[in-house]
Amino acid sequence: MGSWETFSDPDVLLTYGRAQSMLGNYLAVADCLDRLLQLASPEQQGLYQRMVVLAYGIQDYQRSAAILEGLLEHFPGQADYWFQLVSVLLKLGQHQSALDYLLMAQWQGITFSQQNILLLAGLHATQGNPYAGAKVLEQALDTGVVAESGDHYRLLFEYWLQARERERALAALARAARLSGDAELFLYWAQQLMEQARWGEMNGVIRELCQAGIGPRYVGRANLMLGISEYGLGKKAAAYRAFANATLSGGVNTQAGHWLTKLESEGVQGRVAASVSGPCQAAVP
Repeated sequence: MGSWETFSDPDVLLTYGRAQSMLGNYLAVADCLDRLLQLASPEQQGLYQRMVVLAYGIQDYQRSAAILEGLLEHFPGQADYWFQLVSVLLKLGQHQSALDYLLMAQWQGITFSQQNILLLAGLHATQGNPYAGAKVLEQALDTGVVAESGDHYRLLFEYWLQARERERALAALARAARLSGDAELFLYWAQQLMEQARWGEMNGVIRELCQAGIGPRYVGRANLMLGISEYGLGKKAAAYRAFANATLSGGVNTQAGHWLTKLESEGVQGRVAASVSGPCQAAVP
């Protein structure tokens, strides 16, 4: 076929590059791409698209980025090029550059899918601005661009928490728990309230969880949290009953036992039944 340096037809060079790629001669492919960049113009959109595929195929993300940047200069309204470039920049570990290009794409009026909105919000958060990430995600949830789900509201909770917006974080966590019905999220929500000594709200959250039905693995933790909230509300007899129930389940029986000892030292009398009773029992299959 001859030395590639003698080729002046971009299509012939591209064919040569593909052949070298199949042979595993990646350095030759890279040289071929450089020659193509000298000969071709981004206005030759189809050729440049094939060059991106060739560069990406040999994991030459630096050249992939350069080719895509050339395409964007000539075709800024082409959404795919923006998101392909962002993907390549992430491969290169250039997260701030990826964020910058996403913001430029927004400024250009490019429509974002759910996946790209989630990426934008996540990059804001990882690049040190969780508040911006939370605002992006919250707006997308409000407008329906991102579907309402437990997972998405859990993300929103994490961003607001990182931004130290505690009330907004709690609201998002509550929405995540209720949408998913996930007992872990309900218990985490109750824990957040416990840390703020919001005993009434904590008690309500645990009762809401238990009313919906819980699996056997959560019975002990639910009763422990219920007991702590009852104690915080000054209802020591109710707290005793909840802690007694918690001792009957594995995982938290030691903690529950300490609470029972504390209550007995405060003059509260009670007994541990043979089986769990009260609001937080395992749901019947």
